[in-house]
Order: sequence, then C-alpha cells, then structure tokens
Amino acid sequence: MYVVGSDLLAIDLERAVPAGRRHAVSPEGRMLCRPARPRFTWPDQLWGESSADADDCPLCTYVMRAEESFRRAATAPADIAYPVEPQIQRVGAELTWW
Repeated sequence: MYVVGSDLLAIDLERAVPAGRRHAVSPEGRMLCRPARPRFTWPDQLWGESSADADDCPLCTYVMRAEESFRRAATAPADIAYPVEPQIQRVGAELTWW
C-alpha cells in the first residue's frame, strides 16, 4: 500500500494538500520513481486510489503497474500461464540381437 507524497504543498481550506507532482511512497518512506524521500507525505491519502490524475508521476504509475502484473503472473496457475501440449506416449521398441 502506497501513500501520496510530493515535494510541494499548498494550503486549501486551512489545511496542507499535495501540490505539483504526486508520487507513490512506500511504508518505508521511499518513492517508487527515485531512491529518495519526498519532502511531504500524506498517510491518510492512498496513492492511486482515485482515477489517474494529471499530477500523478508517470514513472510511479509505470512501476506500480509492473509490480501488480508481476504479482498476478507469479500467482497464476502454471497451466494457465504457460499452456503446454500433452506429452506424447512413445512406444518402446525392443531390439533383438541374433
């Protein structure tokens, strides 16, 4: 679960809100798009909770989608993820030496 983080803030109705580009921040405080901490985080706002916003970081969005796809692929049953033809029964031939 990632929360919203940004390097800028704005005051809206006497409270601080994210301004500028919004980043996905891990529970450890790291952003998905760079190995740094954002200046501000909003733990009460989940990142990606609303529909894609123009202020969302495109690299954070890309990394988040890749993580979700990898998680789904890792839990998919092998026969669905990798369909394989059934094995062909081979008839054994006996060799006789005279």
